[in-house]
Amino acid sequence: MASGLDWTCAAARLTNGPLTGHYRVEDGRLPRRGIFISRADVATFFSVSSNTAKHVRQIVGLAR
Repeated sequence: MASGLDWTCAAARLTNGPLTGHYRVEDGRLPRRGIFISRADVATFFSVSSNTAKHVRQIVGLAR
């Protein structure tokens, strides 16, 4: 956290499910009533969020 690097850390319980394109993101905690998300949706989140500074230097919770 003290580095000068841009980073984002995602907390989630990963599944091998398909890409859905539907997921919830909460800064600093898991979304309510959700801990599961497919690896494909996590990859999509990182691909999309890498183009913005919205979640830089933050821990985010992901769930479907």
